[in-house]
Amino acid sequence: MTNAIEAIVEILSWIGLGMGALVALLALVVHLVDGTWVPVRAFVEHEGDEIVLRWFDEEDAVNSAPISAAQWRELGGRDTAEVFARRGSRNRVRAARHSGAVRGLLLLAAVLLAVGAVCLIISGVMLFVR
Repeated sequence: MTNAIEAIVEILSWIGLGMGALVALLALVVHLVDGTWVPVRAFVEHEGDEIVLRWFDEEDAVNSAPISAAQWRELGGRDTAEVFARRGSRNRVRAARHSGAVRGLLLLAAVLLAVGAVCLIISGVMLFVR
């Protein structure tokens, strides 16, 4: 029975550390592909049935992006909003600096690395206890 537990813990340590490192690398790639998002103060305009955010970028150009009513309520329903605009793009804006995909991948990588580290410690303890 002890040999089976040792084997399972050893396998989990290798899988956890290996997959955790790969997922962390994937998170880095997704973060780099996602681009740079800079904070901007956007002004909300209601144009008929459409809600539009307008802001000035780093080159003093006026940018705009339509948003839904639900997104406007998420921003607090105010006339101005602190949002993040993608550098180099004229019509991309979001409420958070980092993508949800990057945050999810980082969380998964942290969980896998933690499981791998705990199993590695347990494996070492079992080696010296025996």
